[in-house]
Amino acid sequence: ADNTLLLDRVALDEVVDVERDRLPVAFLSGLVRGVTPLLLWREHRGLTQRDLAARIGVKPGYLSEVERGLKRGSLPLLTRAAAVLE
Repeated sequence: ADNTLLLDRVALDEVVDVERDRLPVAFLSGLVRGVTPLLLWREHRGLTQRDLAARIGVKPGYLSEVERGLKRGSLPLLTRAAAVLE
């Protein structure tokens, strides 16, 4: 039984880049505090608002409003952001 668990863990590690995909506690506590996932992912990936805005084709001010929950991002915008932040 112990070998099965070890083999499962090895198989999982081959599929998931554990170090890259591990979320820090600050990320999770941000979600609990109501910070938008877009802002948290951007910061987690080390991008500035200006960088992400340029890469997804929007103005930094608009991205700021979406990140703060003042405006709803469109599906195409969020899809582009997800591709950059993946």
